[in-house]
This record gives sequence, C-alpha cells and structure tokens, in this order.
Amino acid sequence: MTYDVTISISKTEANNALNTAAEFVDVIRDIIRRENPQIQFKF
Repeated sequence: MTYDVTISISKTEANNALNTAAEFVDVIRDIIRRENPQIQFKF
C-alpha cells in the first residue's frame, strides 16, 4: 500500500491495488452474508 501522496506508483501497481481492494471487499461481503443472510447489499 502507498500512503505518501508524493510517491508515484505505476499504472500496474495501481491496478493491482484496486484488484486487491475489490477482493477484500468481496471477502468481507461473504463473511457478512454468512453471519447475517438477511442483509442485502446494493452496490
């Protein structure tokens, strides 16, 4: 992860970070669905 705004990253690194974040959201969403199947997300 990159926290310093003065450090530039490549497009590949940015795409990889975005893909990793999307995978993380999917994992969290699956955990929430298992724990409370009545919750529905509208993304």
